[in-house]
Amino acid sequence: MKKIILLLIPLFLIISCATQSVVSNSLEERTSVILEGNLLGLTVNVGDFYIAKVEKSDTSKDRSQRGATMYNRIITIDVEPGNLTIRVLKEGRVILDEEIYLGKGQVRRVSI
Repeated sequence: MKKIILLLIPLFLIISCATQSVVSNSLEERTSVILEGNLLGLTVNVGDFYIAKVEKSDTSKDRSQRGATMYNRIITIDVEPGNLTIRVLKEGRVILDEEIYLGKGQVRRVSI
């Protein structure tokens, strides 16, 4: 019996170290779509969000590229969880038309 206990204790310690836990630091989880790529001049429609012509002031630097000397420009759009349509047009032509589902707290990155 003593040998079994001595074998089980290290086993439980190893197993407990391998488990993962997810901790949210914010009070509210954000559900959002991140558009990245050459966005200037495009027409963007994501759910209820609409930009007729993307200007540089509509975008921000992608801070996730650590150490990069040149940052990509992105647009981060907060949306409600559920089904939504992403439509991007260039000079009246559809270059992206996609329907996606986002659960609460999910973030979808879309490259254009």
